[in-house]
Amino acid sequence: MGDALESARLAVGEISSSDAAELCASLVAIPSPTGGELALAETIVERLRGAGVTAVVQQGGNSGANVLCSVPGHGTGSPLIVVAGLDTGFTGQPVDDEPWLGEDIRSDHRPLPMVSDGTVIGLGAENPKGLATAGLIAVMAIARSGIPLDVDLMVAFVGGDMPYFDEGEPDHPGFGSGLESLLDTIPEPGHALVLKPGDHVVWTEVGQTWLRVRLFGLVGYTGARHKGTYVNPILLAAPFIERLDRWLTDVYTESRATDRLAPQGAITTVRAGAPIRTVFSPNHVDLFVDLRTLPDDDDGARRDFEQAVSTIAGELDIEASTTVVTSAPGSETDPAAPVVRRTVSSWEWVSGQDHMAAAAGSSASNAWRLRRRGIPTARVGLGRSRRTADYPGLSMGVVDDDAIAKLARIVIEVALRTCAVPDKPDEYDSGG
Repeated sequence: MGDALESARLAVGEISSSDAAELCASLVAIPSPTGGELALAETIVERLRGAGVTAVVQQGGNSGANVLCSVPGHGTGSPLIVVAGLDTGFTGQPVDDEPWLGEDIRSDHRPLPMVSDGTVIGLGAENPKGLATAGLIAVMAIARSGIPLDVDLMVAFVGGDMPYFDEGEPDHPGFGSGLESLLDTIPEPGHALVLKPGDHVVWTEVGQTWLRVRLFGLVGYTGARHKGTYVNPILLAAPFIERLDRWLTDVYTESRATDRLAPQGAITTVRAGAPIRTVFSPNHVDLFVDLRTLPDDDDGARRDFEQAVSTIAGELDIEASTTVVTSAPGSETDPAAPVVRRTVSSWEWVSGQDHMAAAAGSSASNAWRLRRRGIPTARVGLGRSRRTADYPGLSMGVVDDDAIAKLARIVIEVALRTCAVPDKPDEYDSGG
């Protein structure tokens, strides 16, 4: 395996960090909110075809889209699919993003790319555009090299990938819906590699359950609050929120932490009343919670959450109800699976050091869509930028060119070990 793999590496050649930055910036410049990825997809297909890679757009809805490209193999083994997202967590439009990003939106949250000393800054520069850039570089380099593959290599750039759910949208884009529709139209892969943030290999991931907690009061009127029963649910919500958040951190996460995962929960949205009728206090307050769940623990986590809500509400003498809005399960792949072992050994070869599995994970991805179909799946991604500290809080819009180049090399290495060299499981951990 060693000589064949080394020859394949030489054929692929070096990866340019500056080219990675330029390509990433060009993707950042094309807005691609969830369900609005078509323009970006068409640009990616044009670039792939220009590099001699077979690629097609799979359109979904009005402007949602996936891209599927492939480098065919000459054998009959199970294909490898590499998956990266296209859609950004925010839209890039102040009218849509202001509730989360504030009135003065930072440069890392705008689709106006900047490249400074090897760092790309702009909306989605890290996730998903930097990840997609690495996938693009990898597949174009392999196709350009002319290396004969024994097994098909597929690379998918999928829309509807971000955790997004709008009951008013009929096709409900988000939570990996683009990947699901793509998988319905292609031969089933034998292995999958998902590109998501984090400079380490992951094979077990949390799920997500979104819940609505409704706290009830009585509709009220400011001018008469002193003349009758006044039960304003906004006032009831304050102590309830504090106690529920304490339960999420001190009880829920602590009781479920494992050696790899530490599922978190957070109250992320509070909705009550309307400014057009400020004289009236509302009948109820809705709290929306993102609850992360361990694999095979969705039902248990939901029951414990509902019991916690009931207990806290009872102690505060509040009427409350809980409703599941949507969910995506946790998932895992056997760490001994070939795709995991190949990805670990590829990471080690590129990084020049032993791999240390991440701990306290609570980040979810679309990998559950693959694993629930029985497709062994590994996840790998980008390291933190040198300039992360300049953009505190959530960013996803800052990435270094050498991190993209490194991830592209890892993807290439996994692809070579899976598609271009003899399949010898006893060599996966040898580093080549």
